[in-house]
Amino acid sequence: MDLKKSISLKNRLKEVLKDCLLSSTGHGIAHFIKANNYFIRITWAFFTIISACLCSYMIAQNILKYLKYDVNTKIRVVNQFGAVFPTVTICNMNFFSSDFSLNFTTQFINDTINNNPFTNSGESFLKNVAKMPEYHTNFNLYGDSKDKLIADCLFEFRSCNRSKLKYYLHPNYGNCFQFNPGYDNYKNSDDLESTQYIERLGGLRLVLNLSVPDGLKFINPNIGGIIFIHNHTTHPTIVDPVTLSPNTETNVALSRTFYELKEKPYSNCDKNTNDKNYFKSVPYYLIHNYTKGYSQMMCAYQCIQLILIKECSCYNAIYPNFFDSIPCINQTHMYCVGKVLMEHKITEKYLKECIDQCPLECVGMWLDKVISNYYKKNPKKTSNQNQICASSFRYGIIKKNNVNNDNLDNSFNLFGTKLMANKLIIFFLLNKKSNNFKNNLKVYNSLDRFDAFPFVRHEKTFKYVRYGRSNLLHCTQFHSPMAQSSLDQ
Repeated sequence: MDLKKSISLKNRLKEVLKDCLLSSTGHGIAHFIKANNYFIRITWAFFTIISACLCSYMIAQNILKYLKYDVNTKIRVVNQFGAVFPTVTICNMNFFSSDFSLNFTTQFINDTINNNPFTNSGESFLKNVAKMPEYHTNFNLYGDSKDKLIADCLFEFRSCNRSKLKYYLHPNYGNCFQFNPGYDNYKNSDDLESTQYIERLGGLRLVLNLSVPDGLKFINPNIGGIIFIHNHTTHPTIVDPVTLSPNTETNVALSRTFYELKEKPYSNCDKNTNDKNYFKSVPYYLIHNYTKGYSQMMCAYQCIQLILIKECSCYNAIYPNFFDSIPCINQTHMYCVGKVLMEHKITEKYLKECIDQCPLECVGMWLDKVISNYYKKNPKKTSNQNQICASSFRYGIIKKNNVNNDNLDNSFNLFGTKLMANKLIIFFLLNKKSNNFKNNLKVYNSLDRFDAFPFVRHEKTFKYVRYGRSNLLHCTQFHSPMAQSSLDQ
């Protein structure tokens, strides 16, 4: 009796499988089963296998293309009637340029007089001494004052409000002053200046006094100024400066470009770098505490300083530093710094460590600059006149988007075989003992053909259909009103 039941069940399963294959949209399989002629059957088998191989190849190609995470780059040019003016950081090229510096450097003249002026080693030595704790209290006295450096300032044909020119201490150039910094004297956010002029005289106009006392010229043979033009959230040390020669007029025309990268895995950037708690590392935390905007480069600087403090017990005065430590000044310090930063294997190890601690930001901006110079006739003193203006009120937006959203959402028709990716029809048999199973399946398949109804995406439907004693659950990602009405009948 059990043997008969087993044979009967096996035959029923064979019949069910045969019916499924005959009603399948893979028509090659159905024709292979129906064919009585061996030649025709072999022909259908051959073409079915070929079409299946081609389908598999195309699917594999799409998957491999998807895993490359390619992106489309969209560039848009946006026109404006005005623009937010950037922050301008203004410095004298000479760190030591005041009478106080003249008195300070005389006590170290024997240590610097024999240094090569073209390497600025004497100036570097004095900078490091000035940054020592015993001298650091007078740090703002080594360079120019605001009134001495900025002889005149006009913005949009009006005199600048000098109270809004904020002091900034640059690690390499000392006393600097920022126009349009975006914060007030109490470090609170302040309104940024905007401009409606693109003519060179309508922007920011500066007359700078770049003179240096004769007694300090042995430290640095160069005389001039240097300005950093940047976004108010960007640290001046990570942008390219514009150098200013004395007795010249320098014009700088600006245009802005914003960019936005697609986050990982389409690029190496992380989209949440503006969140202070997003990443756990000391350099990352410091950047959010001491600057107004995150930058991977600034984070890497702090990572290098942290490594130097651990290895050499000092920091490199060339880079910005937010740690409480002393600058590297003596021979022991300099030897240690050289070992860390110059030896290739060690440097490579530390760079990888810093990149791991400093994620790359996805959004940013850069300023394109066009610079021209004019020599002044019969200058009365060592000064420089500068115009900084917008070249136009158009700005560019570069945005990267992934291109593989629909790579796996395609259908292929090859030799009667239709493959529907992401369009799945799943049948669940809830009553295996139904005598009407074959008939129910045939009726249902005759109603639900892939090419019979217009499918609507992203609408999930769960529909129970009862035929006799069999329950059939239709579960699909796509729902057709026509199919629904047919089933309800």
